Amino acid sequence: MQMTEWYPPTTKPERRGFYEVCVFDAGWIYEFRAWFDGYIWRDAPEGWALADQKQTWRGLTEESKGIV
Repeated sequence: MQMTEWYPPTTKPERRGFYEVCVFDAGWIYEFRAWFDGYIWRDAPEGWALADQKQTWRGLTEESKGIV
């Protein structure tokens, strides 16, 4: 599936779900999946809130019909 372009932390997703987030730390770039619950970023749908809520993120260009 096609991915959107990267969005800045000031832009929040419109839908709840998993998104790919990008973290820059000590010269390294880490990409991982995080859950956006409509208000805050979490490590899983019922998981812990991420310490850093300023996430650069991207999602799918169309709704996924598969298992997440």
